[in-house]
Amino acid sequence: ANVYTNVDAKSNIRHKKDGDVDAYVYANVYANVYANPSLRQNWILQYLRNNKKVTAKIIFEKFNLSKVSVSRDLRKLIADEKIVRKGGGNNVWYELK
Repeated sequence: ANVYTNVDAKSNIRHKKDGDVDAYVYANVYANVYANPSLRQNWILQYLRNNKKVTAKIIFEKFNLSKVSVSRDLRKLIADEKIVRKGGGNNVWYELK
């Protein structure tokens, strides 16, 4: 069951013999999301569509990023008029515009 077969040599996507996605593929897909600001920003927008509001803490915990990176993503979404900042002080959250 631990034998791997190469399904797509060009993209180096591999699957376990039983069809479960290999941890290698899982890690690489999510590494791209963490490293790519536009993918993170899309995740934030999708999260807001499903949950109505998000805090920076939720994003910190999801992506394990620095506060600077999370703040940059949120400022970009605000500048693009996609989200709005609500609350103040220690009680700040973001909503879709």
